[in-house]
Amino acid sequence: MNEGDILGVINLYIAPGHVRDKSEEEFLSIVANTIAGVIVRKMVEEDLRDQEELLRSVVQSTKDAIVTIDGSGSILFWNRGAEGIFGYTEAEVKGHSLTIIIPERFRQAHQIGINKVLDSGKSTRIGQTFELVGLRRGGSEFPIELSLTMGKMHGLDFFTGTIRDITYRRYTEKELQRNIEKLRKTIGGIIQTISMTVEVRDPYTAGHQRRVANIARAIAAEMNLPEETVDGVRMAGVIHDIGKIYVPSDILSKPGKLNDLEFGLIRLHSQIGYDILKTTDFPWPVATMVLQHHERMDGSGYPAGLKGEDILLEARIICVADVVEAISCHRPYRAALGIDTALTEISKYRGTLYDANVVDACLRLFRERGFTFE
Repeated sequence: MNEGDILGVINLYIAPGHVRDKSEEEFLSIVANTIAGVIVRKMVEEDLRDQEELLRSVVQSTKDAIVTIDGSGSILFWNRGAEGIFGYTEAEVKGHSLTIIIPERFRQAHQIGINKVLDSGKSTRIGQTFELVGLRRGGSEFPIELSLTMGKMHGLDFFTGTIRDITYRRYTEKELQRNIEKLRKTIGGIIQTISMTVEVRDPYTAGHQRRVANIARAIAAEMNLPEETVDGVRMAGVIHDIGKIYVPSDILSKPGKLNDLEFGLIRLHSQIGYDILKTTDFPWPVATMVLQHHERMDGSGYPAGLKGEDILLEARIICVADVVEAISCHRPYRAALGIDTALTEISKYRGTLYDANVVDACLRLFRERGFTFE
């Protein structure tokens, strides 16, 4: 309703010959304004009733529990969602303490929290959503999610909570985690089988992939990478040389220096490994890690001659782990050179061939953390 809008019309009968004076006009104006005020008030009241009915309809139709309590903790409002979740009707709980739906071990903390808010007028919980434990009518506890608001009505404080039963959510989260763990074990078993296939053909590198995987995993963890990334690095490390199954075994086990043709065949193993793995839907970029683990920071590696950040971080980690293991351990063409020689090698080429941060993490592992591998 805007100022100047017509609310109605007043019809008056004036006797013939009567002339209205100013006092009559003022009286009529007062009457008209009074009637207009009554009409507007009634319209506002009807509008408020309509809005209240709409709000009540929305509140009652939601499956979430909506509960209002006063400053003493007594229940003022309890919707049908609350009836469904907790098992009490509004008539049964109205005027009673909210503690009826709070496990006994949490009741004291609940009242302390209310008193603290009433005393200070502040709470970090107001306006936030957090998880708690609820108590059903039958005495069973269940997880809930609570969103809390605070207000005043007729000068009195009240709190309104929107409560969601998250039992099913918790169940699905646990099921998802179980399935993830099951999938991870399955993938791990498959990867281990592939790794053993490679090592059977190349007895001199028996355990090489496993040791590289352990070193790479430790480096990734030392770099504070996410757990998922650490797992992916370990998995890729276990099969990083899968492409060697296409390299003749006499070349893999040759005790002397390789000729150019033989070395060229060896260099193909990272690309072959990628081609084998690229269609497998791992949770991590395993195929790309395998493809790039012989790339070098200065672009001198293979197969693509990638540089710096163009090389996947996980591949840079496996690269350093591979070099450390290869130098430390026995090879067909030479005896083991030991871990000190390996660490000297990666230190020498830190930032040129090998990622500086990866090298630093690897050095900390062996020199400060006492890391060992077998």
